[in-house]
Amino acid sequence: MTVQENMASGTSSLSDIPLVHIHHFEQALQRVAPSVSKKDQRVYDALRWQLRSSRSHLNPQVSP
Repeated sequence: MTVQENMASGTSSLSDIPLVHIHHFEQALQRVAPSVSKKDQRVYDALRWQLRSSRSHLNPQVSP
């Protein structure tokens, strides 16, 4: 019986629930692929750079 089934039937206790540790996340990250292609990532990076440089012109210079 899975944890979900045990919990649904009311027969589960906290000791039945598996603990999730950082190594579980690290293992999962090794298996997943990026959801954004490298080409799209370059487009987003260029857009971010453009927005940052255009925002720097919006900040008024405060004279001492």
